[in-house]
Amino acid sequence: MGEGLVQIQPRDSYSLVEANLRCLRKLQLTESKSKSLSAVTMDATNFYTQFDSVMGENILNLVMGAPSESMLKMAASKFQQATIARMEGELPQWLMHYGAESGDGKFLTAMATFLSEEYGAPVAREDLVTTAGASMGLVLLANLLFTSSDLVFVENPTYFVATKVIGLDSGMTMVPVATDSGGINTDELEKALESKVGQRQRELTDRRPFWGMLYLVSTIHNPTGVSLTTERCRRVVELARKYNLLVVCDDVYNLLYFGDKPPHRLFQFDKKSDPDYKGNVVSNGTFSKVFGPGCRIGWLEAPKRVKEIVLSSGYMSSSGGWNHTMSGIMGSVINSGSLKEMLQIARPLYQEQCQMACEVLRTQLPGASFVEPHGGYFLWVRLPGNISGEEVAKRLKEQYNTLILNGSKCSITGDFKDCLRVTYSFNSKDRVRQGVENLVKVVKAMQAETA
Repeated sequence: MGEGLVQIQPRDSYSLVEANLRCLRKLQLTESKSKSLSAVTMDATNFYTQFDSVMGENILNLVMGAPSESMLKMAASKFQQATIARMEGELPQWLMHYGAESGDGKFLTAMATFLSEEYGAPVAREDLVTTAGASMGLVLLANLLFTSSDLVFVENPTYFVATKVIGLDSGMTMVPVATDSGGINTDELEKALESKVGQRQRELTDRRPFWGMLYLVSTIHNPTGVSLTTERCRRVVELARKYNLLVVCDDVYNLLYFGDKPPHRLFQFDKKSDPDYKGNVVSNGTFSKVFGPGCRIGWLEAPKRVKEIVLSSGYMSSSGGWNHTMSGIMGSVINSGSLKEMLQIARPLYQEQCQMACEVLRTQLPGASFVEPHGGYFLWVRLPGNISGEEVAKRLKEQYNTLILNGSKCSITGDFKDCLRVTYSFNSKDRVRQGVENLVKVVKAMQAETA
């Protein structure tokens, strides 16, 4: 076992989690002693990650939506074991070939079983398609099923990079829809749909059968941390069927829920048994948040008519199944129990760090408002007294070398100027506390200036 982790004992899962959390704390304490990216000489041929320039001992990054270095070390150890096991298994040479269109069969079987257990609801193997991550999944759906003349309805606020994919890269026209503590406001969504329904720019075809797209982070939202209520899930499906929408759910944080019960998913409400079912919802998942983003492996859980379009695309015909070799190894990770073990460690770890960040804000900055998340990576904070999130972010960087995302970046209309998104997953607990306390200092100093 790598990095001092404890061998799995299924009959004693609680002690396993406790023991591995202790090991993880030791890894966090040694991170600052190991070779950091800030100590590496950077040049055009020496890069480690996409974010080398904003990581290191001297930079406190509260923007990064990724697992911590400690969790990534654990993933690397699990990955090494799984690679050896898979390559010593049956017919490993075919993992180096072009993959089957939907993905490696063993991986898909393992995924269906794993997701059914973790979601607490059945996931059908025949609904799954392997991708190279949720970003690729969104690119595929936007470009294969839509044109640049089409509309995409997005939450306000929403995941700020997704708007680049569907707005900038795909050229679709984005329409903002208000949200609240229950997720997207379905009354406002219906108003937006009705106002645009006469603007169809093209004829529908078998390969582009939808009038428009609705992009949602319906479960453990990025950035707000809320989930769509049961009533609104039903209403979204009703509206999708009425207005012929494809609802793309960015389901990347579903497995990182806090507590004993997994949250419901919108995909479950688009029931095949309904008399008016056609298949209007896709669940877009990834291993980036629960294992490691460098693996570039994810999945679509899609209705038959969407899956057939994806599998018959020219892209698929040329490349075969995406990230075939990696999917075979990830199947081994799942079957070994390693992914379940990591989730058992990550959930209480992230919950503890989230609760700590909330407690700092409650006690040290009582004028700030937020909804404590029930999972995921992020805390969405509204600053007191209409203080500018952009100015806070600027001063945090200048005075404390602390990076944070100002709320207006999460809005296609530039709203939420008095909000910030705080990441509590990427750093150790002590570093998260330090970053939030730096935030408090900056806000209090700005309050004093206007007193």
